[in-house]
Amino acid sequence: MTQKEAILDYLQTYSSLTSKEAMEFFGCMRLAATIHRLKKEGHIITGEQSVVKNRYNQTTHITRYHYHGVSTNAAEQNLPEEMPVL
Repeated sequence: MTQKEAILDYLQTYSSLTSKEAMEFFGCMRLAATIHRLKKEGHIITGEQSVVKNRYNQTTHITRYHYHGVSTNAAEQNLPEEMPVL
């Protein structure tokens, strides 16, 4: 199973994933690139920005990607790739 296939399987099973989780579970350093490839293949994935504290107690932003299935028509593929950065 490729890294991309493992990430897709995880998203289909658990419905969401962050870059930190992708690095821990799959050794994926570029989750956004994998998400982009999956979207080009017709998978509907959205990103939700969250504000969290890092290990230095500083505020930072992360994206949690959510899986919504496979597109059945071309109009669904035109969903925004990610939520705007705060």
